[in-house]
Amino acid sequence: MLFSPYRLLFSDPVILLLLCHQLFTSLASRGLDLTLVWIALQNGASYSEVGFLVFFRFLPYAFFGLLGGWFSDRYDRKKIIILSDLLRGGVLFGLVVLVWADFHVAIVLSGGAFLLTTLGTIFQPAYRGILQRLVRRDDIAPANSILHSCHEVCGMVAPVLFGLALSVFPEAIVLGMSGVLFLVASFVGVFLKVQSGSRLKEIEWPSIARDYRGLWRKLGTSYRNIRVAIVLNALSVLGVGGLLGIGLPVFFDESSQLDVRALGLFMGGIALGTLPGAFFAGTLSSRHHSCFMYLGWLFYGVLIALTVTMTNIFFLIVLGSLLGFSGAVADVLFITVIQRAVPEKDVSKAFAIFSFLANSGEAISGLLVAWIVGVVSVKAAFVFGGAIVLMASLSGLLLEKRMKKELNLDP
Repeated sequence: MLFSPYRLLFSDPVILLLLCHQLFTSLASRGLDLTLVWIALQNGASYSEVGFLVFFRFLPYAFFGLLGGWFSDRYDRKKIIILSDLLRGGVLFGLVVLVWADFHVAIVLSGGAFLLTTLGTIFQPAYRGILQRLVRRDDIAPANSILHSCHEVCGMVAPVLFGLALSVFPEAIVLGMSGVLFLVASFVGVFLKVQSGSRLKEIEWPSIARDYRGLWRKLGTSYRNIRVAIVLNALSVLGVGGLLGIGLPVFFDESSQLDVRALGLFMGGIALGTLPGAFFAGTLSSRHHSCFMYLGWLFYGVLIALTVTMTNIFFLIVLGSLLGFSGAVADVLFITVIQRAVPEKDVSKAFAIFSFLANSGEAISGLLVAWIVGVVSVKAAFVFGGAIVLMASLSGLLLEKRMKKELNLDP
């Protein structure tokens, strides 16, 4: 019974095509995370230059995140997906030429990272919004769990493949590998059978602000649970973003009993835990989605705070697996809650609002964690981040209970 929705989805050629597309784009983007930084370091970039490279990978969300969501709701999402993959492949081949020509690598890679993420701000909301046209409403949760699992498996495989490739081939060739994967993904996207969306004749800038104001007001009245979920999930990202990016490497580096190999095993445990977590989320009834989403964050907050109390590698791997499980439950159900509740004409904008808030929160989180680690200690940073996640998840559970009670009292 638990496996029946998955069996049906795996027999659907549209889902198989979407899964294939996810495989190529996830391998490309996860491989880039390693390749860009590695090429910069190997070409003499300073740590501050590498920091700017990472900064430019996030910066476009602040400028274009909301625009990408609005554009995706007004234009054909399938064409957006195909075009963004095609352009990202083109950008990467341009970077290959510039790296081979021995231009200033840090500047070239930072500019390329900015362009790639800018295209991603348009691709991501379109990709999240297209699922409503591809599967039945009741199949959204298991479909999301399949796609999330694929993305996380690529997160485990891509660093190994690209790390091996960097040790064998010239750096520019490895950069071009991601470009090829994006081009293959755009080719796969051509075969997705989706009803055409509305066509955008011209961009009206006042309309963008008006549309977002209208959606935000609608989320505060007709879809209050969605606005609460967006804000509290973004707050949870604020709590954990800096811990994953800065806190964990510092903790493993400062510990006399742990090293970088232990960090790799811990991160591998997180990736492995996401697979059963995503599967579990896909089997839940829709009436339990919001509750289990906040419970996932609740356990995540407790577990991330406990991380710095352990030095035994076996227990750290187990803890990492539990972190991956609870994080996958929260992620899959959050996406599903939005896709099931928000009308298709607004769903990409809803995801864009979350991306804007979450990526801004992740940038702030990194600064906060770095400051706390420098002034107090790494353990204090983990307690602080875990407390934010706990506060957000408990608030969500209480508000969800209150909104359901108000709904039942409504005549």
